[in-house]
Amino acid sequence: MTPHMEALAYRIWAYANPREWDCSYAEIADGTGIGYDLVARVISDKGWAGRVPKGGNTNRDRSGTYVAWHKKGMNVDPNLLAVDQLML
Repeated sequence: MTPHMEALAYRIWAYANPREWDCSYAEIADGTGIGYDLVARVISDKGWAGRVPKGGNTNRDRSGTYVAWHKKGMNVDPNLLAVDQLML
């Protein structure tokens, strides 16, 4: 993987690991600001697909996480560390 993809993988891991991977690809995408398709690609490339619940990508609201933060007046998860954005 490229350094950029590794940085994206870290952001995904940093979001999902504290939640014990009990989140859908859509929730990870909303929480990290990474596109849904790119989240799915990184998770697949890293071999993490088994960590996300099987039903977790079909029955959940694709925007629920963002909506919860937006109601609090925030646009992103304040706990995110955007490592890939710091890389030049």
